[in-house]
Amino acid sequence: MNPTNTPQILEDLKVTAEKFLAIYPEICALVAAQPATTQPVEPEPTIESEEHRISRLLQTLGAPLHIKGYRYLSTAIQMVSKDHLLLFAITKELYPAVAKAHDTTPSRVERAIRHAIGLMADKCNDFYAKSFDDQPTNSEFLAWCVEALKFQA
Repeated sequence: MNPTNTPQILEDLKVTAEKFLAIYPEICALVAAQPATTQPVEPEPTIESEEHRISRLLQTLGAPLHIKGYRYLSTAIQMVSKDHLLLFAITKELYPAVAKAHDTTPSRVERAIRHAIGLMADKCNDFYAKSFDDQPTNSEFLAWCVEALKFQA
C-alpha cells in the first residue's frame, strides 16, 4: 500500500460507511417485512452410494481402473463392509464369494487383488504413502479400506 494514498483510502471508507449507515434502516425494515414462512432453501444432500464411495477411495489410492483386481477389490470391500467376519475367513469365504460373483476362481481373485495392491504401492501417491509404509497384505488393505469408508460416511 502506498502511504501517500492512505488519507484518500480512509476518506473513501468513511464515505462508504456513511452511505451504508444511511440505508441500513431501510434494509432492516425490508428484512423485517418478509414473511416468516420464507426460509432459505437448502439443497438436498446427495447420498453417495457405497459403490461410488469405494470407487472414489480406490481411485484416490491410485488403483488402476482397467485391471481385474480393481473390480475384485471393490466387490470384496462391499462384502466385508456388510460382514466384518469375512476378514477372518478371507481365503475360505471371501475369495470364493468374490470369485462366484465374477465367475472366476478364488486363487485368481487373491492374486489379482494382491497385484492391484502392489501396483498402488509402486505408484505410491501421497495418500497411499501416508496410509501404508510397505505393501500391506490383502486382508490388511481390505480392513483399512472398510475403516476408511466408515469415516467418510
